[in-house]
Amino acid sequence: SLFKNIPAGSVATLVDALERKTAQRGEVIIYQGDSCIDGYVYLIAEGSCRVLVDNVTVPEPYGILGQNEVFGDMGILYDEVRAATIMVESDLLVYYQIAGDLFKAALSGRSSPMKSLEKMQEVDDVINTVSGTNTLYDGKVISAYQPERTWL
Repeated sequence: SLFKNIPAGSVATLVDALERKTAQRGEVIIYQGDSCIDGYVYLIAEGSCRVLVDNVTVPEPYGILGQNEVFGDMGILYDEVRAATIMVESDLLVYYQIAGDLFKAALSGRSSPMKSLEKMQEVDDVINTVSGTNTLYDGKVISAYQPERTWL
């Protein structure tokens, strides 16, 4: 399920905040290098989009996004600029957008405090669930630090 690692109350908030949008072939949803401040996270309902980096289509299997795929989440979660341009590939794209601040708030909606490393793993799991991958860097966006030697 798309929202399985997000708290139930937060899922309801996210669903209520989704805005339905449509776009035509060739329209750009986000531009590489744009700020994520006041930005959105997107979910494709119908149609497809092309992913371009430096005006070149990203190689398969990442170059085309389709139904139920999410994009724009990484820039929002890590406060980075947009890493790619997302252009409508199909004749018609039906998608949903949610404000980035609401998306981040939903992910941080846990009631019990967690250690930093556990929190990073939780974010990794949500990103992997939302984007549909479970194998990215063995399930980790940022690997835990493991020293090569033990010093006395």
